[in-house]
Amino acid sequence: GTAVMLSDISIFREIAGACGLFFDCQDQTSIRAITEYYLQHPSELYKFGQRGKEYVGKFSWHETAKQTV
Repeated sequence: GTAVMLSDISIFREIAGACGLFFDCQDQTSIRAITEYYLQHPSELYKFGQRGKEYVGKFSWHETAKQTV
């Protein structure tokens, strides 16, 4: 898994949950703050990556297709 930075919009919050950090796309300092946070806390990169791997394991193409059709 890979730690991610996402624009703070509802669909990304719905998709990513607690697997990444969110920034205000209208505020450059917000993006910089998250970048600096990851650089200053490298262990968080690993934690967010692990959360992401666990989170995506809850989804499957088969179940998505069943719910869509």
